[in-house]
Amino acid sequence: MGPIRKALFERAQSEPCSIRLSGAGEESEVSESNNVVVITTTAPSRESAETLARSLVEQRIAACVQMAPIRSVYRWKGAIETSEETALWIKTRSALQERVIRSISGQHEYEVPEILALPAVGGLEAYVQWIVDETGDPATV
Repeated sequence: MGPIRKALFERAQSEPCSIRLSGAGEESEVSESNNVVVITTTAPSRESAETLARSLVEQRIAACVQMAPIRSVYRWKGAIETSEETALWIKTRSALQERVIRSISGQHEYEVPEILALPAVGGLEAYVQWIVDETGDPATV
């Protein structure tokens, strides 16, 4: 990790995340417990992506999982590979992020699956509230 990425990563880890939301003509801050993240991963097939997506939503650790076919080019064990995959975009609360990551890791077919959590830095207030409403309470899920 380069020095700039390292500094940004350390800053993100040490500062509480606060996002600004757009509602009906007004902005508001959301409490840390309502912060949302989008977690990305890939699956080797549409079927395995669907199984993973349903599992995350059924556990109430994700409100929504979107899927789309993609073609990936990557380096793996010294060789350049190309694969047809299914990309997943998982919407959840930041407080549930680690549970989502553990669930993906436990179900995934890949030796080292892509799992990246991206903070949502803004969005429609009603949509963010919907994510909060459709995911379980982090203390009980």
